[in-house]
Amino acid sequence: MKIKIKISELAYEELKKAYDQYPEYSFIRLTYSQCCSKNSKVEIVLDNVKENDIKDKVDELIFVYDYHLASKVKELTIIYRNFSLQIKTELYEPITKCVSTSCGDSLNNKGCGKSSGCAICSSYRKKIIINKEILKTK
Repeated sequence: MKIKIKISELAYEELKKAYDQYPEYSFIRLTYSQCCSKNSKVEIVLDNVKENDIKDKVDELIFVYDYHLASKVKELTIIYRNFSLQIKTELYEPITKCVSTSCGDSLNNKGCGKSSGCAICSSYRKKIIINKEILKTK
């Protein structure tokens, strides 16, 4: 099962720059976690291949993701706006309830501390994470 990946021309150019800037990484990883809202959180990380990864090539960029992401996300759109990459997801099934009371932040594994939902989660993510550092795309 593969995800339909759409990418704008500007987003493609910015990802290509990041990909070329860090030759020690072979792939662009898409990671998923469910949030405490009706949206999902997908992040873009430069990484190397892992066992059981699904590979998907868009021109010269090679994306990898796991089955968990592929089973949840039907389509993914990556755009570049206001000096940042943004990701919109279309899920197979909408998220109908919150699984936990806080949404984990993959940078520091801390929740947002709100029981009614998580402010950090949205269908758009505005960063590329490389080795747990934020790569600014200016």
